[in-house]
Amino acid sequence: MTFDQALAYVQDALKFGIHPSLDNITRLTDLLGRPQRAFETIHVGGTNGKTSTARVAAAILKGHGCKVGLYTSPHLESYTERMEIGGRKVYPGEFASAFSRVIPEAEKMREETGQALTEFELLTAAAFVAFEKAGIDVAVLEVGLGGRWDATNVCDSKVAAITNIDLEHTDRLGATIEAIAAEKAQVIKKGATAVVGDVQPPAMSVIGARAQEVGAELLVLNRDFNCRFKDGRLSVNGALGVYEELDMPALGTYQGANTAVAIAACEAFLGHGLVARTVQRTLSSLAIPGRLEQLLKIPPLYIDGAHNPAAARELAAWLAQNRRSGRLVLVVGILSDKDVDGILQAVCPLADVIICTQPDSDRAVQAVDLAARASAVCEAEVFVHPSVAGAIESAVDAWRSGDLICVTGSLYTAGEARAALREGPTRARR
Repeated sequence: MTFDQALAYVQDALKFGIHPSLDNITRLTDLLGRPQRAFETIHVGGTNGKTSTARVAAAILKGHGCKVGLYTSPHLESYTERMEIGGRKVYPGEFASAFSRVIPEAEKMREETGQALTEFELLTAAAFVAFEKAGIDVAVLEVGLGGRWDATNVCDSKVAAITNIDLEHTDRLGATIEAIAAEKAQVIKKGATAVVGDVQPPAMSVIGARAQEVGAELLVLNRDFNCRFKDGRLSVNGALGVYEELDMPALGTYQGANTAVAIAACEAFLGHGLVARTVQRTLSSLAIPGRLEQLLKIPPLYIDGAHNPAAARELAAWLAQNRRSGRLVLVVGILSDKDVDGILQAVCPLADVIICTQPDSDRAVQAVDLAARASAVCEAEVFVHPSVAGAIESAVDAWRSGDLICVTGSLYTAGEARAALREGPTRARR
């Protein structure tokens, strides 16, 4: 099987949507010989910060000698980004090889039951296969949606991390913080260690009850471990060690809690304190694609895939602290199934100029409609460009010394921004 054939099969499965059950992924992994049992796992759930937390944890474990698999979602530009082995994304050949095992079993299931596997189920199974073949020691798995019925939840994780809880996907996860917490807490397994970040009391009560139910040890931010910033550097008092003066160029200060959760999760997994210098070195060189990622220095241009109000508020706080003497120029593109107005209300009042655009997705809010909604919540100059690449070109062309440009609203928008700045000529490249 070629990479293109595997990719076509996965993309075709998008039409099957989301399947809120573990039955199919359990059956599929059984047919594959349960590859997820070939390695230990750390499971990362929550509302925001899952990818950053997972990446920090994977990098720290790698720095401490573990062979690590990392599974995240969604991708920015290529499906191969979702699976990493030893700190690199899988090669197209590895992706195709994994699917050459997965697809025949998926087709067998389809013939037997009449049910097709979803895109995420297929990708999750393929990640397990790729990780097993690579002989990894531990996989760090990011939950796709919720927790209870997420395909990654077929793993019996040694450590479960929950970054935070906020209202999201209320049509699927429930309309209250408590209901959403109950879904996400299902990643905590019998006898595991649960590491919990910045979670409000109602959600914490639910998570605590789950931990007690399954006999899991509970480590909670600001009770069992904590973090603080001083002069732009992070210090973490972990459950088993102290890690001071951590330089985090790729992470905003709002990521302090997520980094602390990742460190505590690694301590819980390894069963001892980490080497402080290794943690320092890991964070200083870490890149988080699509999360406060600086793509250009002149003009200073960042992308951040904030796609819900909580993430947008965190981005807004970082922008307020780091904006320069000039204007803040936002390039915004959002999907229609998100809390569009909540995102706009969080970031738009800070902006001087907003260029509304739309990523290449059927779910994208039309740029003209987005502009009208942005104008209703701020006094910035609002413009429209129907393509992300064109919107960025316009932002760069209008740049003045001291301005800061930020592309946000969706990981789809962030991904197209990366592609546009890599492939297309802009004035900034001169």
